[in-house]
Amino acid sequence: MIRVEMHRKVKDIKFSVCGHAGYAMAEGLPAGCDIVCAAASVLADTYIERMYELRKQGIVSLSDGEVVRKKGSVWVMVRKECRTDRTELEATVRTVAAGYALLADRYPQYVRLEADEWMLGGTDRGVGEICRNPLYCMDKDK
Repeated sequence: MIRVEMHRKVKDIKFSVCGHAGYAMAEGLPAGCDIVCAAASVLADTYIERMYELRKQGIVSLSDGEVVRKKGSVWVMVRKECRTDRTELEATVRTVAAGYALLADRYPQYVRLEADEWMLGGTDRGVGEICRNPLYCMDKDK
């Protein structure tokens, strides 16, 4: 299962993706044909590249140590700069979160998303959490 976490704590936004979907294996497809894993990877790469662009514009700070890529996982921590408009940053975060929410809704046995509510279109700007995988949410409290 792919696990995606997107959370904001004050000015920092943490983004992590780890695991493998296993969709191709479950469907009897050859290795390299996992469309769920491919979609999750493209969304992660999009997020990372966009954060590098926002860093060039002075909207976020991001050092090379704050982007960690390993086989099967990625971890990114960005910090919003004080005197900048957060519109572009929030649009990027919400777009990527919407992509992962779509994957979690369509392939709930392969993708789990935990994100702050505002990232998924809600109005909460706090640190509330929403889970986009009903099966996981039911098991989470056990």
